[in-house]
Amino acid sequence: VACGGSAHAFDPPDPVQLRQPTVSASSNPLVAQYSITTAGQGTVAVEFGPTTSYGFQTSAQAMPSGGGTVNILVAGMKQNTLYHMRAVLTSTAGQTFDQDHTFQTGAIPPSLVPAMQITIPPGQQPTPGVQLVSGTGLEFALNTNGDIIWYYNNQPGDMPYLVKLLPSGHLLMILNLAAPNGSGIREVDLAGNTVRQFDLPQLSQKLQNAGYNIHLVSIDHDVLLLPNGHLLLVVSDSRVFTDLPGYPGQTTVQ
Repeated sequence: VACGGSAHAFDPPDPVQLRQPTVSASSNPLVAQYSITTAGQGTVAVEFGPTTSYGFQTSAQAMPSGGGTVNILVAGMKQNTLYHMRAVLTSTAGQTFDQDHTFQTGAIPPSLVPAMQITIPPGQQPTPGVQLVSGTGLEFALNTNGDIIWYYNNQPGDMPYLVKLLPSGHLLMILNLAAPNGSGIREVDLAGNTVRQFDLPQLSQKLQNAGYNIHLVSIDHDVLLLPNGHLLLVVSDSRVFTDLPGYPGQTTVQ
């Protein structure tokens, strides 16, 4: 570009800079927290595996505009195993790699592990991916070898009977809750921290405040996350009818 009689070239975009990366334990012994402070815009993910060849990668997260700290929960690791991991930052300037870090996973409390057996028929290979299991008193994920690579320790008195993985990496649950809360919805992150939750009495109150005459009995069977972040639920509703055909007097129908 000619400017004032001399030639100047546009500088290429600066690569995203890594500052103070740390790897620490979370409240789940199978989950690490990888914290990266960055300068610049782009996305960041974490590669991890039992060797420096890694082999697994978390989903990418957007870096804060203008730079800042990103915390990524790294899950999918077996218990009592040493893992290698490093951050991968992608920007318009290309990719920037953090140095290698190691993380030692802990042990799942033996009392929580259900009795199970994985059988692979001779000459066959399992479908790639993981199996998410619920309804056993412990929510957990298995790899193709039958190793538990993630779990959620239920809160006392709670019993999740549906667990769904969300695009964010969080998990959405329908639970039977300890009395007097009945059933409810809980969203947790991979470390098991509650992101949001509501129970049947709270949902009933919200419906009443909105002018709906619905007498909830339970939250049932399924929940769907909508594109706008709202939740679509299936519920049981109890109503009292008077003099139904063949049923004189008042009859409660669910």
